[in-house]
Formats: sequence, C-alpha cells, structure tokens
Amino acid sequence: MEPVRVWRSPKVDVRASHLGGLAVFANAPIAKDEPVAVKVGHVVGFDEVQRLTAEIGDFSLQIAEGLFLSPRHADEYDDMVVHINHSCDANVGFRGNVTYVAVRDIEAGEELCHDYAMARVEPYRLDCLCGTDVCRGVVTETDWQRSDVQARYAGYVMPHVQARIDAG
Repeated sequence: MEPVRVWRSPKVDVRASHLGGLAVFANAPIAKDEPVAVKVGHVVGFDEVQRLTAEIGDFSLQIAEGLFLSPRHADEYDDMVVHINHSCDANVGFRGNVTYVAVRDIEAGEELCHDYAMARVEPYRLDCLCGTDVCRGVVTETDWQRSDVQARYAGYVMPHVQARIDAG
C-alpha cells in the first residue's frame, strides 16, 4: 500500500528558505482562492502532539479543538509535511480543515506563508522572524483574538478558530 502524501499544486516547489529549513515557493502565478496544498497526517490529541514535537519537530497542523494532523514518525516527514511556514502577513489561508488556499494573488517566486493564528488555539509560542511591517514578534495561541488579525484573514481561518471568533 502506498503511503498517504500531502498534495501540493504543480504551481509550487519546495526548496531551501533564507531563514533555514524548507519552504514553499510559487513557480507560477497563483490566483486568489486557488488551492495550493492539502495537508495529511495522523489525527492526534494535544498531549501526543506535544510528545511528537519533542521527538521529531513541530510539523503538526491544528484542525479542531484539541486535534492535530501530524506525522507520528520521522520517516513520515517527507510524505506529510507541507512546508508552508509562518508569516504575520500571510498570503495563504484555509478552506476547511486541510486545504491551503491563496488569500490574494501570489506572484511567481514568492514564498507561500500562512499565519499560525489562523489555526492555533492550543498553548503555543513562536519567536517570529518574518520581518514584515505587521510582524507581531511573538506568535501565540491567543493571536486569533486580535482585531487586526481577524480583519486581515476574514474567511481564511480554520473552522474551530472561526467558531471562537463568532462566539465572541
């Protein structure tokens, strides 16, 4: 049986990032709302994702309250990791729980990034290196509560984040 693999648009490539590690770059223009990737993985809870992060790195995506998609073993890394990194001024968001889409037109050569505030609501902290004009410096699980973040990504956040926004 073939392993389950992440899907990436033929309009993107994975290559080295100027910040280290791997990143996704457009190799052709991508239109607003066009799908760019679909995440796969094992559905795991918060405690297991904490353990996996310590063992193999943080390659999970929060998909619901307390649930994440993640590889469980280092040998699943190539098949399950999307490599769309964080930016506080993201050009990629979500449709549903697993589909990454362009939030604006993306030019060939641009790195594709999503804002972790679009998905993360469990305890989390990231020292941000994006360097954009709207960089928050530190990214946490409460950033989705910010009015500027909500306005910037309206219509592109995960359903569990939208439910929290709607609940006020």
